[in-house]
Formats: sequence, structure tokens, C-alpha cells
Amino acid sequence: INLKEISFPIKNISGFAFENCPYLTKFNFEELEYLGENFSRDSNKITEIQLQKVKIIGSYSFYNCISLSNIIIPQVKYIEEYAFYNCQLLQSIEIEEINQISDYSFSEYHNLLTIQSNNLNLLGSFTFYNCQRLQTINFPNIQETSQSVFENCENLNEVHIENISRIGSYSFKNCYKLINIVLLKIQEISEGCFYNCISLSQIYIPKVNNLFSYSFYNCLSIQTFSNSNIHQIHESSFESCHNLKEVSIPNLTDFIGDSQFSNCYKLERIVINNLEKVEETKSQIFSNCSSLKIIGLPSKPPKTFNETIFQNTKRPYKNQYLDITMCLPEDTDYKAYQSSCINNKWKGLNCDIPDLKICRGITNSNKY
Repeated sequence: INLKEISFPIKNISGFAFENCPYLTKFNFEELEYLGENFSRDSNKITEIQLQKVKIIGSYSFYNCISLSNIIIPQVKYIEEYAFYNCQLLQSIEIEEINQISDYSFSEYHNLLTIQSNNLNLLGSFTFYNCQRLQTINFPNIQETSQSVFENCENLNEVHIENISRIGSYSFKNCYKLINIVLLKIQEISEGCFYNCISLSQIYIPKVNNLFSYSFYNCLSIQTFSNSNIHQIHESSFESCHNLKEVSIPNLTDFIGDSQFSNCYKLERIVINNLEKVEETKSQIFSNCSSLKIIGLPSKPPKTFNETIFQNTKRPYKNQYLDITMCLPEDTDYKAYQSSCINNKWKGLNCDIPDLKICRGITNSNKY
């Protein structure tokens, strides 16, 4: 069919209506409210769509429309999965009325620069996956995302999702240019959420109480991390954060899993003075933390603690154990540790009461 332009006063169109129309370039359905699945899939010459009243866009509707560069959908509420997958020429999208975008809807948009919606609540998995030029997202009222929504958006540098309450796993993986993140309401950082965000240096997550595995893995620009609300940290949360120097998590109670700070070569001080237990089989939590000097621990020794946990913090190439100072809230607290010291060491830490100047200022507590 040599169909090039379409204009009909119609409200509903079912699936596959214009699939694979190779010459179709433009259409305008002023009264249309619903677009069925695979509506215009693989119509690779379509450049513009105007859907002034459409509320729902079905799955795969414009899948692989590689010439599509302009979409006008001011009233759309719901976009189903893969609807605009691989529409490579789109550069900006304004979808003010939309509430939900499903899986892979805008994946592989290699020229998309900005995306904005004030009413969006929910993003499905891989929604903007591999949108390599995407720089700015503005979803001020979004509540939840599924996994990998912005994975491989390597130029993303400005994110406004302050009021979100849940972020799916690996949502910002490989967002190399993301520098800062503000999440005011979220309580958990999911697995791999900021994995390999190598420029991320400023993090404000005041209500987070749980960091899942690989949350900030290989975030090379983080130098300090402080949070008084976190209670649990899972395996490899900060692994390979090579420039991390200071950590203060004063209300942390549990290390779950292993390698939380493995390969943090520049880590010097860490405060975990409410720690209750470390799994006895987990010995790699501080492995290769070859600059570690000070650790703040609670008044009473944790209930469980791996005996060799600090044996993996040797100085590189010298095979020397580090001289790590243990800072406790009060001088009298050292007695609780000294009763189980061997050769003046508790699990590899010095048992002597240190100079107060060494311990002062490494936590928010006035006890140091």
C-alpha cells in the first residue's frame, strides 16, 4: 500500500491497523482516544504523529518507527510496553497528563535529550534503557520505578525525582555523568541502583534505612558518605569506591553478606558505633582497605564478628597488617573489649585507649 498520510474522525482503532506501512509519513486523528497494539509498527518513514485526544497507546504501537521525530500526545494517560521502542530520532518528549509508562516504551532512543511529565506516577522496567544521549529527566511527582529504567543512559546528568518512594534495581546503572542525587522520601536503595555511576559524588538520602547489594558499586567519585538512618548494609554496597575516604553510619546494626567496602583503597575512617553483628563467615567486608586507620565501634562488642576480618587490610606489596585504632564512646568501654583481646588486639584492632584527638570529630556524637 502506498499510503502516505491519514486523517480520520474516529475514536478507537484496534490492533495492527497500519502495521508495516512503508510509505506512511504522517497522520492526524483529532477524535481518536484509543490506539490498539502494533498500530503502526515498523512504519519506518513516519515522521510525525498528532493524537490530541488519545488516552491510551497500545503496546508496540510505534515500535521501530525509526524516522519518527515529533509526537504530540497532550492527553495520553497510559503508554503500554514497547510503544515507542527504537524511535531513534525523537529528541524531546512532553507528556504532561500521563500517569504510567510500561516496560521498554522508550528504550533505544539514541537521540532523546529531555523528558518531562508533572503527573507521571509509575515507570515500568527498562523504560528509557540505553537512551544514550538523554541528559535531563523531570518527574517531580513520580512515586515508583521498576528495574533498569535509566540503565545505560550514559549522558544523564540532571535528575528531578525528589519525591519518589521506590526505585527499582539497577535503575541508574552506567549513568556515567550523573553527579548528584536527591531522594527525600525513599527508604531503601535497591540492588545495583547506582552501579558504576562513576561521577556520582553528592548523595542526599535522609530517610533511607537499608542499602541493598551493589547499591553504589564502583562509584569512583564518592569521597564521603554519612547517614544516621541506615540500619542495614548488604553485600558489596560500596565495593570498589576507590576514592571513598570517610564513612559515618552511626545507627548501622547489621552487615548482611560480604565485601561491603572491599577495594575501597583510600578509606581511612568509618563510624559504625551501633553495630550489633557481623556474620561470622564473612571476612571480606574491609578487604583491600589498605588505608584504614580508625574505626568507631559501639560500647559493647558486636554479638558476632569474623575473627579475620581485618587480616585482608594489609598494606599492598608489603604484607604488613595495618595499625587500626578502635574508637569507642567512653574510655570505660574499652574494658568490654580488652577481656577478649589477644596480644593487645581485638579481632586485629588495637585494644589500648587512644589519644582523644584521634577519635574526636569522626562522628556526630559529642562523646568523642
